[in-house]
Amino acid sequence: MPSEVSRNKGAGVRVGDGSGRSARRANREPKVLDTQLVGILEQADRPLGAYEIARRSGWEDAPLTPTQVYRVLERLTRAGKVRRVESLSAYLLAGDTDGGFMVCECCRGVQAFPVGDVIAECDGIYAAARFSVIRLTLEVVGRCAACAKKDDGAAGSVAG
Repeated sequence: MPSEVSRNKGAGVRVGDGSGRSARRANREPKVLDTQLVGILEQADRPLGAYEIARRSGWEDAPLTPTQVYRVLERLTRAGKVRRVESLSAYLLAGDTDGGFMVCECCRGVQAFPVGDVIAECDGIYAAARFSVIRLTLEVVGRCAACAKKDDGAAGSVAG
C-alpha cells in the first residue's frame, strides 16, 4: 500500500501506510543526524551509498530520507569525518588516512593507502602548469588478493 505523508505546522512529518496508523518522524538537529549516520557507517563492513544508508536508518526508530542522508554526508565530508569513494559512489568514515583508495571491482572492498610521495610529485606538476587544484581523488580500481586468488583458482580448474 502506498505511503501517506502529511505535514502539520510545527508537528514534523507524519508517515503512514494507509492503515490509519502513523509514525511521527520528528525534526532532528544536525548533530543528532550526524551521530546517527556515523553510527551506521561504523557498523558497515564496506562503504555505503546514500540510499543504502537511508535503508539502514529505517532499522532504527527514526529513518532518514535520501535527501537528509545527502545533506548529512555533505556536512560530514566537509568536516573531514567521512570520505567518498568516487568509483563506488559510496561513503566511509575518514579514519586516520588522507590517502588514496584501492577499490576491488569484484567484492567492492576498499583499502586506503598513503600517498605522500605521489602528492608531492603531483604538486610540482600542478605548480609548473600553474594549475589550481580544487580536489584531488586518487583511486586505483583492480582486484584484491582474495578475489585475484579466486580468479586464479577458477582459471586453473578450467584449464586443467
